[in-house]
Amino acid sequence: MARSSRRSSQERSGLRIAGIVAAISLAAVTSPAFAQDASQSDVSVGYLRVGGPMQGVNVQATFAMTEHWHLVGEFNRASGADCSGCEPTYRDTSILGGVRYAWHPTRRTSPFWQVIAGSLHSSATDYYVSYCCGLGRRLEPGYTINYLAIQPGGGVTYMFTPRFGARAQADFQLAIPDQSEWEGYSLFPRVVASGVIRLGRAR
Repeated sequence: MARSSRRSSQERSGLRIAGIVAAISLAAVTSPAFAQDASQSDVSVGYLRVGGPMQGVNVQATFAMTEHWHLVGEFNRASGADCSGCEPTYRDTSILGGVRYAWHPTRRTSPFWQVIAGSLHSSATDYYVSYCCGLGRRLEPGYTINYLAIQPGGGVTYMFTPRFGARAQADFQLAIPDQSEWEGYSLFPRVVASGVIRLGRAR
């Protein structure tokens, strides 16, 4: 994966996107229209797995605009290598926001798809690189890179009671570094399993 120690223009763009989503979310929370659909807003906390061995925590908050459309804010923190036995170990933190479309085939089940975007900050620990033919290895210093992250995906929410439920979700995180410093992009498949607390008026 491409890495950089300088704050990238993509990260600034990602933070602006997250800020715009947060502002819209605040406006929705304080509007009368939001109050009518408050039963569809929720908070979830759960387990995140990225690619192979990288894992961590996922936190989401959704704010209902209509029966089907929601604003979504997401925070992720994960650590691990890109593959089993690989070096270095990465520590990734991301903040994203966007929109979700959900439908309700039953009162308990809500499949959904969403597109969110924001900032991904990734740092690597110091790591060793082995020379050919058993001639030893050298220590490489850690590094940091900031990405613009675009994350489409989908899943399903199942409510055990009007207030408490569970969510399973899968998505792809497209991570784009500053192209003036690094070429290309990284693609991270992710799965999330979380508990859900529904806010506002119970349905």
